[in-house]
Amino acid sequence: MNESDFLEIFKTELNGELQRATDLTLELEKNPEDLDILNGLMREFHTIKGAARAIQFYEIRDAAHYLEDIYHGLLEKKVGQRPSLIDITFYAIDLIRDILQQSIAQRPLPDHHCLESIVKQYMDGEDPKPPSYSSDSVGGVGSTEVTITPDEISTPEASSEETPTEYKEESSNASNITAEITTKIDRNHDERLMDNLFNLSGEVIIAVSSFDPQRTAMRRVTQGLHQFQRQIEREGLHQLSEDLKKIIFNQTDASNCLDSTENRMRFLSEELDDQIGAARLVPLDDVFSSYPRMIRDLAKELKKHCELHLEGTQTRIDRGVLAAVTAPLLHLIRNAIDHGIELPEQRQSNGKNPIGNISVNAVQLGGQIQIHISDDGQGIDMPAIKDKVLLRGDTTDMLWDKMDIFEQQQFLFLPGFSMASSVTDISGRGVGLDVVKSSVEKVGGRVYIESEFGKGTTFTLELPLSLSLTRCLLVQGGKHPFFGVQHYAFPENDIENIQRISASDIRIHEGRETVRINDQSLPLFSFSNLMDLAPLKNTLDEKYVLVLGTTSPIALVVEHVVEEQAIVRRRFDDRLGKLPNVDGVSLLRNGTMALIVDMKDLYQTLSDNASHLDSVRSGDEIQKESGTLLQILVVEDSQTVREVEKHFLESAGFEVTTAVDGKDGLNKVRGHYFDLVISDIDMPRMNGLEMIKAIRGETKYKTLPIIVVSYKDRPEDKKSAASAGANKYVVKSEFDTEEMVNTIQKLISAKNADTVELYE
Repeated sequence: MNESDFLEIFKTELNGELQRATDLTLELEKNPEDLDILNGLMREFHTIKGAARAIQFYEIRDAAHYLEDIYHGLLEKKVGQRPSLIDITFYAIDLIRDILQQSIAQRPLPDHHCLESIVKQYMDGEDPKPPSYSSDSVGGVGSTEVTITPDEISTPEASSEETPTEYKEESSNASNITAEITTKIDRNHDERLMDNLFNLSGEVIIAVSSFDPQRTAMRRVTQGLHQFQRQIEREGLHQLSEDLKKIIFNQTDASNCLDSTENRMRFLSEELDDQIGAARLVPLDDVFSSYPRMIRDLAKELKKHCELHLEGTQTRIDRGVLAAVTAPLLHLIRNAIDHGIELPEQRQSNGKNPIGNISVNAVQLGGQIQIHISDDGQGIDMPAIKDKVLLRGDTTDMLWDKMDIFEQQQFLFLPGFSMASSVTDISGRGVGLDVVKSSVEKVGGRVYIESEFGKGTTFTLELPLSLSLTRCLLVQGGKHPFFGVQHYAFPENDIENIQRISASDIRIHEGRETVRINDQSLPLFSFSNLMDLAPLKNTLDEKYVLVLGTTSPIALVVEHVVEEQAIVRRRFDDRLGKLPNVDGVSLLRNGTMALIVDMKDLYQTLSDNASHLDSVRSGDEIQKESGTLLQILVVEDSQTVREVEKHFLESAGFEVTTAVDGKDGLNKVRGHYFDLVISDIDMPRMNGLEMIKAIRGETKYKTLPIIVVSYKDRPEDKKSAASAGANKYVVKSEFDTEEMVNTIQKLISAKNADTVELYE
């Protein structure tokens, strides 16, 4: 190993030691008499000193030695604790970190002897105030503005002048959080290689999935041969029947071999995908760990008192997503301290604890991560927001009064919008929430606000787990004169609902077609018209309506809903330029190509386009195609259980479609014909009971048989399922394959005879 290798090892170790020293110092500020904390800090600086000595990094060795002396003296009762101890410790941590950074950048090192002088004064019984640490590479909150743009999350630029570090006293330091986080999640060559591997693994999974239609076709051939054999036996052609048996045996053997090969390939491809996906994930603690120090320093600078509560720090997220939202998160936390938390005397006069609370909570829900940034401060003053909006001319008084609170809060995300009465080093420049929103949306996320005046505010970031793999709803958009039927993928996060409507549901408002869905009048557009494609269906009742967006939802008519699936996103070659309304392409499991819809571009296009449906009429519901197998939908969030149930049902001769949760299941019910639905109860996003209630709420599905399969066996659980509209409740521990097949056939027969009961 050479010198650079040792330095890299030392850098990794030092970052961990400094983070632990920071955490312990924050704890010491709350519990100054805790001997375990004092001893822990002495050990941390002793470890740093020893590691620095080993690679002959004498500047860091000396700086750590100075702090070790202080804490050794405190433990030996030779030195008393004084108010400046915490600031001296943080000053030393920043100095040590900066010495390392300047050394790596091959720039002049800061003078560490200033720390020696401060420590000597402290050891002599004085209470020296350390200067605020400021460096070209270490950005203090008091002196550095966090800059974020939608296209590139960046950190403040370092000065080009190679001058020694200066120590200034005009503002307190709040740590080099931006530079530190950027270092942790830097996307270097290895990570780009990981991105490529992740994309390839996704393609492998899709390729393996292409076995499904082949296996189904082979199963149908086998079933046809069985029927032919029975017909031959009835006609007395026994010798021909024996020959056919051999053919069926060989066919079945080949089918089983294909099943075995597919299962093995599926297992290996999913294992590969899991391993690569896990390597891309990093814990949120990589970012969260820097927040306590930052909040402590910011609050001190603003003469406020607040405590930080972190939850979900070990929640893991794609490093690309984390890199994109690091600066937005930082901005929201700074806003919470600057604009949200009141001064102690103001909080007391309002009957609050003088110590404010800020919480950052992360939780994984299905394929998404939700990060909540909350404060118990003064909340958002909506009347003041209204005055500012009217003053800017962004809307009128009459229009404002017609908006709901959600729509009114969207003005906070306008470019240049700020409620600050003056510009400070921390905020008030009007650059923030608009770029926060743009940065989050760029990675496929969303931002929500909840606020109560006088009580506090919560910002919620809803983020995808991965940038490469995206859950989408696949639709047929129409027919191209040269390339045939065109497939499009709509990101699932942007789809609020899937509906069927008839011509009688359409109204004309101000020259534009609208439709009323869920008590809301929505503008109605035709996707095939928009994309200059020929429609595949002649009447409206044969098509589907996607409700897109939450702020200003629209209704978009598509020709046919194919299915919901995870797709691997591929960007277009830059030489093609920006294609209207699309943001990439994906190879589907059946080998066809699907264009990924750019929702932001689509909204803009629709706002400038008044495309309407041409001919519409009311019609019948979807009818089952003759000659097909019985169609069963299995809704189960556990992949293992889902695949076991699917294999069992397919072996029994059913055509099986799967859904990963209630929302996915509801979308599939609305988009396909099914003879029966089997569902679990506890699932993310939408549970089984919620899905069943939604299904029963639509007249066309009143008689659709539904079986609940759950591990719960309490009477109240069975009663809840019955109330929701389930026809049968099966406990997983009592699951019997033969009995299940009989139950399915009985329920489907009863449905076809219009005698199905709501519960047995």
